[in-house]
Amino acid sequence: MERRVVRITLTVALVIVAAVGVLYITFVNSQPVSQQPYIPRFVGSYIALMAALIGVSLLSRPEVAAIRVPLRAAAAGGLFVLGFVSASAIAIGPPLVLAAFFVLLALSRTERTPRTRAAQLSGLVAAAVAVAVLLTGLVVTEHLVVCPDTGKSAGGGSGLLTGPYQWECNDGRLTYH
Repeated sequence: MERRVVRITLTVALVIVAAVGVLYITFVNSQPVSQQPYIPRFVGSYIALMAALIGVSLLSRPEVAAIRVPLRAAAAGGLFVLGFVSASAIAIGPPLVLAAFFVLLALSRTERTPRTRAAQLSGLVAAAVAVAVLLTGLVVTEHLVVCPDTGKSAGGGSGLLTGPYQWECNDGRLTYH
């Protein structure tokens, strides 16, 4: 059984992430449909995934004990990066960074059993995979533009990894510049 402080810290982080997720999805659903509808859906799903990782790591089952470190490392890494990326654009950034600090604190106090060198690196690999999934998802979804059948519209973005881009819709046809 894990120490009480670890469980409480993770529970606080889970509550923060779940609350941010619910508020974010509620906010997104109250907005008019945009021509880039997949970005907020991906972000909402990613927040739910991070909450699930924290929740699963809290389970007191022998199968989970072996993967607690990677679960918590993935959640901490994913929440930190998402929090920093979204800090300037939307108000979900600071609470996610706070939750990431709580998960990191719990991770530093998580009981570790003697393991092989490969198993010791599992936390770093899990955090790297979580960040890679986040960045790849953001890059892919920001380029998925839904054009209306008629009319003209245009937009663009900063292109997190790919650089700035602009798009234009003309009667249902999408063109990137």
